[in-house]
Amino acid sequence: KKQSIIVYVALTHVMLARHAHIHTYKIYVDQVANFVDKRIRVSGWVHTIRSQGGLIFIELRDGTGHPALLPAVLSGELTKTYDALTLRREAAVFICGILKKEARAKGGIELQADYWELVGPSSGDIENIVNEVLKTSVW
Repeated sequence: KKQSIIVYVALTHVMLARHAHIHTYKIYVDQVANFVDKRIRVSGWVHTIRSQGGLIFIELRDGTGHPALLPAVLSGELTKTYDALTLRREAAVFICGILKKEARAKGGIELQADYWELVGPSSGDIENIVNEVLKTSVW
């Protein structure tokens, strides 16, 4: 437990470099098909999140409709920040990267992130809050 605390404290000092000099299209999730192989930036809420093999897989939604979710992949240094390790469902995020065709991704397109920011954190208790409001399990 003590070692985990030391690692988290160290990660609060990891800074990501934003590539402001590279042209980036500001888009919404429902526009992804028009921007394959282009660098984009998108903002939204983390719908689902999972970590596997040093990668973080996020499904992002922004409320614009079909497709409702954009798969995004964080890798390398992007996964080593305190915000990445504590990221939860319903957090608000800003992600930049290249949209690529990927047969394994929902909708066949994923965002391969090269920069991201946590705009607004979310409580890890979101499922409990939803379940309490609905009086049922969402799973």
